[in-house]
Amino acid sequence: MDLSKNVLKLLKWKAGPSFFYILSAACILLGAAMITIPLYENSNLLAKRFYLVGVLHSYEIALLCVSLLVCRWKKSNKDAISLVCLLGIFIIGSTISLDTVSVEFAQTTLILGIISLLFVFLKLHLLFKKILGNNNILLFIALIILLLPNFIMPGILGLALENGLKNNRQLIPIWSIGWFLTIFAGILFVFTARKVSAQDIVNDKVKPFLSRRVMQWIFSLIVFTGTICHQYTMSFSFDLRISIANVLPLVIVGIFLGFEFKRVLQKKFAIGDLSWILSPVVLAFVVASNQPAQSAYELASYPALLLGVTSAATLFLHFSKRSYIAKYKHFFLYIAAIYFLSAIVVWNNSLVFIWLLRVALLIAFMLMLRYQNFYWAVTVALLSVTNIFVEPQFLHIAQEIRLSYVKVFCLLLGTMTLLLCALVPQKTPKKVLVIASILFAIGIHGCFADANIKDLYAPAISSLGAIFCGGIFSWRYRDFKAFAPTILPAMVNGQTFLYSSGEFLLNNKGWIVIAISFILLALGAMSSFANLDQEEHAQTT
Repeated sequence: MDLSKNVLKLLKWKAGPSFFYILSAACILLGAAMITIPLYENSNLLAKRFYLVGVLHSYEIALLCVSLLVCRWKKSNKDAISLVCLLGIFIIGSTISLDTVSVEFAQTTLILGIISLLFVFLKLHLLFKKILGNNNILLFIALIILLLPNFIMPGILGLALENGLKNNRQLIPIWSIGWFLTIFAGILFVFTARKVSAQDIVNDKVKPFLSRRVMQWIFSLIVFTGTICHQYTMSFSFDLRISIANVLPLVIVGIFLGFEFKRVLQKKFAIGDLSWILSPVVLAFVVASNQPAQSAYELASYPALLLGVTSAATLFLHFSKRSYIAKYKHFFLYIAAIYFLSAIVVWNNSLVFIWLLRVALLIAFMLMLRYQNFYWAVTVALLSVTNIFVEPQFLHIAQEIRLSYVKVFCLLLGTMTLLLCALVPQKTPKKVLVIASILFAIGIHGCFADANIKDLYAPAISSLGAIFCGGIFSWRYRDFKAFAPTILPAMVNGQTFLYSSGEFLLNNKGWIVIAISFILLALGAMSSFANLDQEEHAQTT
């Protein structure tokens, strides 16, 4: 009892969200390092360096999702400030991870960079529109230009090395393209900052900090500073001998950015500012001194047809407007579904019936789109799973891999119900979510409990799918408790994974640290919700 009180107290701690978020970030970095550092000692494990790229990109997406969620519960939630800052850092971190594979897998790195750049465009759009609350087009363009060399240059430099350009004088001009794009983005930042008027600054004061221009600039400066660092970390991967002269243009752009940032913050100029204003002069002197489905009767008495007709009649009652059945209207929908599934059991090898089943699924799907409620979502889920089960190929595969039909049915029905209920606008009752989650958990445990470590990708991905659906429910209903039922499959999967891969985890402690980092991120979101609940309770009293 005392433990639960202490946990609740920790979650309601004012600084709890930021504490959990920062601790989570530290764990992801530590776990990533524990996984990747040993890979450099073994040349046969080079491809496994992509683990680092995948981990950092996954964490970056998780940060954005949690940020969107906490701002969904409360607009301009101050708990998202630390998340936005961490997002800026990890966007650059995911680009730096590309450097670790660019030399040996240049073409793959370039493709990953282009795909990542397209995704970062979407991430920034969501960040500015849903979290920062002000879509500054010019600043958005400047950030895209700034991130362009971060994602593209590692692949380009890797291809240059593959094509025999190994001389420093041949590589530096290619590297300089990214460098000049960084300078150009910096100049755009300066022009964007200069468009902020004194009245804009005054209007910003009445806004929550997260929605102010200052927060946009803090994020931009984090990315800008990270980009400069990335430009220089490339030198370690590609053996670039960069001279101090390359620093000079960015230092000058940085000084102008500093001036505009101080103006946006309404800070006065001080004598101490002279030290960084004059730094280009000092660098200039250093540069100067260092250069470098037979008959009709039989058909009428056929059990499958009778069950099918009964199902249709029951479905008719569902749509009936008679007042005496209005209270149990939706109950008839489930009875109809049971009759329909029974018809399938006695007639599951008919080609005609298979096509009728597909037509029924199409009709149900169209009705789901028309009425957009969870009743039709559940019907579509049942029909979808039934369509899968009547396929001979599926039954053959299930027999080959020795999977129980009941367990597979639970897994698929649970998955489809969660996904489809997440798509319809009408709020899904928690009972439906709990039942779907229990089916999902039974399916995961039944299908994968005896799996080897190499066969655990399916339960891991399915559990992540459940958590993703839970996030959607929590987002749409603005209630973290809507997320709770979907935690069950993840817990079952955790037990399955630990049981099947205990030895693997003991030898790969880095993955444990990474799992802890995602758990801490979830605890941070719970803490944000607990604090919000506390604030609302205080306001009502």
